[in-house]
Amino acid sequence: MHHPSLYAWYNIAANWDPYGSTAGVKIAVANEDEGTSNELVGELSAGEQTMDELKKNHDLGWVFTDADEAEEGRAPRRLLRGHRDPAQF
Repeated sequence: MHHPSLYAWYNIAANWDPYGSTAGVKIAVANEDEGTSNELVGELSAGEQTMDELKKNHDLGWVFTDADEAEEGRAPRRLLRGHRDPAQF
């Protein structure tokens, strides 16, 4: 009669900390945002702000690079995913 409780315990333990071991998951991030300047927002570089925030986040293995390296890294499956902030982000 203990089997259902053991099954539940293993499932709960397996899902307790889903981000506990994701730091090894490599995600390439490239910023091509040129930023903008206007009367409404002044100087704004959303891509740079995004990169700054990602550098503080250690849940995933962020790899900061340029767009060409991000695409090249995905080809041989060295990286799980590549992300590029476009020039007009």
